[in-house]
Amino acid sequence: MNKTLANIYFNSNFIFSCFIILASFSMNLLAEDKLLIEGREIYQNGRLPNGDNVTAIVAGDVPINGSQFSCENCHGRSGMGATEGNYVVPSVIGDFLFTQKHQTKRPNYTVKSLKKALVDGIDFSGNPFDPLMPRYILSDSNVEALAIYLKSLSSRIQPGLHDNAIHLSTVVTEDIDPTARKAILDVLQKFASEKNRQTRLESKRPNRGLRPEIRLPTLFRPWKLDVWTLKGDRKTWQSQLQNYYDNDPVFAMIGGLSSGSWDPIGQFCEKNKLPCLFPTTKLANSQPNDWYSIHFSKGLELEANILAKHFVKNKRNHIIQVYCSKIASKAASILSANLEKNQIKSSHLKFDCADNVPNSKLQTYLKKKPNSPVILWVEKEKLLAMNSSQKINKLYLSSVLLNGDLDDLDGLAFEAFYATYLYRLPGKRDSAMTRFKVWAKLRKIAITHPKLQAEAFFAVFAANDSLEHIRRFRIQDYLLEMLDHSEGLPLYLPSYPRASLGPGQRFLSKGGYILPLINGKADIENAEWVQP
Repeated sequence: MNKTLANIYFNSNFIFSCFIILASFSMNLLAEDKLLIEGREIYQNGRLPNGDNVTAIVAGDVPINGSQFSCENCHGRSGMGATEGNYVVPSVIGDFLFTQKHQTKRPNYTVKSLKKALVDGIDFSGNPFDPLMPRYILSDSNVEALAIYLKSLSSRIQPGLHDNAIHLSTVVTEDIDPTARKAILDVLQKFASEKNRQTRLESKRPNRGLRPEIRLPTLFRPWKLDVWTLKGDRKTWQSQLQNYYDNDPVFAMIGGLSSGSWDPIGQFCEKNKLPCLFPTTKLANSQPNDWYSIHFSKGLELEANILAKHFVKNKRNHIIQVYCSKIASKAASILSANLEKNQIKSSHLKFDCADNVPNSKLQTYLKKKPNSPVILWVEKEKLLAMNSSQKINKLYLSSVLLNGDLDDLDGLAFEAFYATYLYRLPGKRDSAMTRFKVWAKLRKIAITHPKLQAEAFFAVFAANDSLEHIRRFRIQDYLLEMLDHSEGLPLYLPSYPRASLGPGQRFLSKGGYILPLINGKADIENAEWVQP
């Protein structure tokens, strides 16, 4: 009996001890998670745990309080640093700062020496930093939190990245015309197959490193490109994408094609921190803080913003908007909201997409406001079915909904006729489009949808260029930063004029034309460039 009691007593103490150890371990994890979150806020936003902004000391003794001197602004979200002119911003990821995995020229930083660097501006050898590097007012706990976050930048396993392959995907929604689907997939898959032929013998190149123990697997990895097809209700798209991703994660999403808003796909990319590069969509519908999707333009939203600026400039007091689809309704709402800020009113004529534009209802609107411009947020088949004998003071069309195609509009005999046009003006030389067509012809790819296929080619070309530049540091945020700093990349962009990219920018094209059409033909001499 005594022996049984002793065993019970021993087991109880053992269980209690295990509970204490587990509780202590859990508390340590929670404390570290808390510091990680605090460190991320300091690094990305320059914000302290109490909500105040970090104070930076610049030009020797000038205190600046604000987010403009956050670590991310110079070192990038990835922490991999950058080059600005002749000035090199070094990497600050944990593998560089706290180990000798990628460098051997200095001792490892500690939390103590990191604080001396950040607060006093003194490096590991006692020398002052470059004057361009600010000093910061940070406590010991602030520096500890920042150090934990910097270590996390190099510890995250990058999805879709394997020693023998890099896994990528593209997305096509099932409502896309089968010929358009085939057209873009022919381009993407041909590029990937050529990449995998190793025409430059990348996989056989010697692996160079400072020491054998720090050498990484070969830089070359074949591409594995999956096609994710989204079906059914748009509300289920995110769950469909998550299933694809969970079953076989990818490093990045390249291109893609959707006839509606990109919003559900964009939300998925943000949630999973997945780079989604240059999809073709009529409405990006992104949020101001979105980071992981890079688009050609805002699409219909950009057109709405262009029209708003145009109508304000021309002192209009009322407009009429005609539409039927959800994305057109979204564009009309954006335009109305912009105009309301300038005391310009708008009337909305919504009709069923199964029907043609209701001419009689439109005339009723025009009788009340005869001088109001009319914006037709409709596709070409609806436009061509209209009764062009109607008296409309000024008519505006959406080039996005027309897929950039202004052909066959000469039958529309309105008094004044315009298109918001996001693309290179008709007849203007497009060397990037020519380059794509030569590439496709040499590979016997049928060019059935030139604009869509050229955009797919640019997406895969840009992704490949950035992957080659980041070389062995295959970090998803670093991939995006390479695109941010690819100043020459827009030169290879077909269709879109005046394109540019820069740090944090997520749209290549930021403006468009108000393009007059005379007898259905573009009057490029009087086209007006508008950048909202």
